[in-house]
Amino acid sequence: MASELCVWYILVDTNQTPMMEESSVKMQSGPNCRIDDFKKAVHAENSRTLKLIDAAQLDVYSNMAELQAENPVVLNPAKGMTQYDANMGCPLVVVAPVPSATEGPYKKQRVDIDPHPAPELPQIDISGPYVMIPAELLQMSAIGSKRDILLYRRAQVNELWQFLNDRVIAEKKLGYIVGPPGTGKSMATLSFVASLDRTQWRVIWIHLAKQFCSTFLDLGTNKSSLFDPLKFEFPEYLDGQNNLFVCLDGLDSIQGHNEMLRSIQKRLGRHGSNRFVVCSSMATPGKRKREDDKQVGVEFFHMHSWTRDEYREAVSNPEFFNLVKDNLDATLPSDVNDPTDLTSKDHLDDMVDLKFYYAGGSCRYMFDYQTQEVKLELRTGIISAMGKPRLIEDGYNEHQINKLFRVDKALDGDDEQTAVSGYAQSLFVEECGTNMFAQ
Repeated sequence: MASELCVWYILVDTNQTPMMEESSVKMQSGPNCRIDDFKKAVHAENSRTLKLIDAAQLDVYSNMAELQAENPVVLNPAKGMTQYDANMGCPLVVVAPVPSATEGPYKKQRVDIDPHPAPELPQIDISGPYVMIPAELLQMSAIGSKRDILLYRRAQVNELWQFLNDRVIAEKKLGYIVGPPGTGKSMATLSFVASLDRTQWRVIWIHLAKQFCSTFLDLGTNKSSLFDPLKFEFPEYLDGQNNLFVCLDGLDSIQGHNEMLRSIQKRLGRHGSNRFVVCSSMATPGKRKREDDKQVGVEFFHMHSWTRDEYREAVSNPEFFNLVKDNLDATLPSDVNDPTDLTSKDHLDDMVDLKFYYAGGSCRYMFDYQTQEVKLELRTGIISAMGKPRLIEDGYNEHQINKLFRVDKALDGDDEQTAVSGYAQSLFVEECGTNMFAQ
């Protein structure tokens, strides 16, 4: 019986611009598993992003250095896949051809909602300590997996919902949600907007991707569309619509994102019955003019990283534990704990503590990734980071690789930024030396 192979990859266009964050795909291993099968698996996993491209058009390179070489060598589609698993040093690089700018959805046009009807997306009940988010909603909003997700209502989730209810809805503030990746910002925000009474609010969810093929989801009609942020215009059918609640998810400091933010702000206006919230992919708000934020009515909510106690509380629910137990797979590193300090590997607290060394403050790493996947993701991120000491020293570096860090509230009330986990810190020390952590 063939075993399962987990292969990490980066999807880029022919200009070597990332089309999405590093990801992984699982496929059946064995002597007949080849690069061609990997291309088909990647295409199937990203069918919306690559809808104008055939799997055969994808080129695969062994790593980014090979792609950037003077004479790069494409991996032969007939080559076997057995050497490419979660233990490899660098992810494979998949290059997708860029469709002509004059064809299909890349023309200058407004968002076209009609072609992509979504399944019925019911209003979500967020009253319990765990909130079920259906897979259909996660897929149509472009932020989740192919299965239902249980959201654990840790204290900061309640605080975020209170902020959205009191400051955004009641006080009509423009809400900005910031925090490190993997803390649940998007998931908690999506669950809140999906719980709103749709007889009172027309909810629009916009998820921004790194390049093109971002997602526009209208929960009022259960219809969605892909679009290019550089060519975005608010859809005509919403002109004159009141009581819009628009969420812009995934805002980053890349071309097209800020232009789109300003376009939506202009369309919704500062007053009236519409509401607007931004869920940023950045860990910090960066350097901003406080006077401008006050004039526009911007207020920030800081989502902090998960703590060990919050993980332990989350897995105490049997249903939640059964969904994530396969990823609580860390074994005992000899340099972290003495075996005599632990009880049983089956004990929930021990399982969380072992994985915490690698996952740290990222619940995505803790619950959605297996340990080998976390190790590869962090090592790849640190190797690819430029000016690594500055990334630790400067909490407002716009080039910061946010997934490498955690943010906690310090005793003085300010946000404190450190490496996301003990394992990440060991990689920083390995790459940059111990002096960077001296302070």
